Amino acid sequence: MSFTAVIDISTFIWSKEDYNSNKNYFFELLIIVPTVFEQIKKLKLPILLRNELFETIATEFPFADIDDMGFSYYSAQTLRFLIDNKWSIYEESKENDLTTIPDIIKNHFNQKIKEESNHLVVHLFNHALEHKFIAYKHFYNTQTNLSIENKLNEKSEIDTLYYNSDKEVINFFEKYQIKFQHNPKHDMYKSGGEISFLSCYNEREGNTSKAQELLDKAFFHEGHYYNFDMENNVFVRFIKTSELIYHGHDLSDEGNNIPNSVKKKYSK
Repeated sequence: MSFTAVIDISTFIWSKEDYNSNKNYFFELLIIVPTVFEQIKKLKLPILLRNELFETIATEFPFADIDDMGFSYYSAQTLRFLIDNKWSIYEESKENDLTTIPDIIKNHFNQKIKEESNHLVVHLFNHALEHKFIAYKHFYNTQTNLSIENKLNEKSEIDTLYYNSDKEVINFFEKYQIKFQHNPKHDMYKSGGEISFLSCYNEREGNTSKAQELLDKAFFHEGHYYNFDMENNVFVRFIKTSELIYHGHDLSDEGNNIPNSVKKKYSK
């Protein structure tokens, strides 16, 4: 299941007063948030972001003072993640009658950030089912999903991860990870050449780790995932069979079997 990850802006823009009073919470965030980045990259998820917000993040606390604070590694890691990851762009909106529970537009945000936050909230209100909200518990003072309501009492609820540990982060994202499941018709020893088998999987051993690794790193193209199995010198195609389950089989590099974009990706 694919979705757009919406990382709470408070993750990136801190209150100086809160930081000075509760440094231990922020030190914990520095330890945990790389796991959030890793899981988003692992699932190849886009993040809800646009350039106006990104540029503001880079000039606010803590990033404006990051070197003096001794957190330069965190700054480099975070900004690199934001730059490299695919963005899902939200549009500007003049609507300003929405209320979030809890309040995610914080008092320490400057006016520009509050405006960007409002645009983001409007987008979430209109596209709730396509997004997951990701928030550190210290900044998210409730244990329910993010709720957005307008003046007509119409509500949108966004599935939310409010985390306080690496384990909570990993458990949340694992629910949405695509998984390899072998289809017996692609057995190496039973197919008899009539149906393309899967070279990286031996049904006599039952070890799916190699196939799962290929799926995790596969290239998505027109509804299927593709990878090149270097060990067996063959392309592999993974086909969706249910919400998160994919079967795989070898694919001959003949004729038009391999899409050009896939060949280009793996330089074959």
